[in-house]
Amino acid sequence: MPRAGDDSNRRLPNKHNNEEDKTVNGSYNFLLHLLGFGVFTAVYLRSVLFEKTLRAEPDWTRKTLIMNIMNTGAWLGPVSGIVLLLSGFGNVYNRYLGAPEPVQFEGWIAGKLILFIILMINGVTMGRILSKRRFQLVHASAKEGPSPDNEQKLRQYNGWLTVFYLIQGLLLLAITSMAAFGSLKHPGAF
Repeated sequence: MPRAGDDSNRRLPNKHNNEEDKTVNGSYNFLLHLLGFGVFTAVYLRSVLFEKTLRAEPDWTRKTLIMNIMNTGAWLGPVSGIVLLLSGFGNVYNRYLGAPEPVQFEGWIAGKLILFIILMINGVTMGRILSKRRFQLVHASAKEGPSPDNEQKLRQYNGWLTVFYLIQGLLLLAITSMAAFGSLKHPGAF
């Protein structure tokens, strides 16, 4: 039982909990993180909508055109992912700025980071491989004319890409849920 005057149970002050010392230290970083998430989500939704348009198109030449349009913004996914990763590390740093322990990490942040790394690796490797192979198939079919074998291969690639987009969407939803419900406050002060 603590004695009167014993400060052993007293918590050290945390910069983010002090109402008088609110700064905008983490705000710009957090806004950059939100912007990166918005771009990342927009790229995902754009890809899903173009995928639907591509599958509905019967003409192979138009399919090639749609796929060329899809590839124009393909670099936005990895770039916004890097922005999310770097600003996420900045948010963790700002969250624990002034904390008594030098390294303090919550489980939801670790889970979110692991899921995000899986999302990025899956997108950069499998998404790129499947899209490139399907593009080569569609481009060859547009030049030489479609064959029953090419139709079958296209259906197979479309099935794999459906699973890919489903996995990416579930990972993105899990990451968003962890961000929304993992903590009661966000880093930075507005």
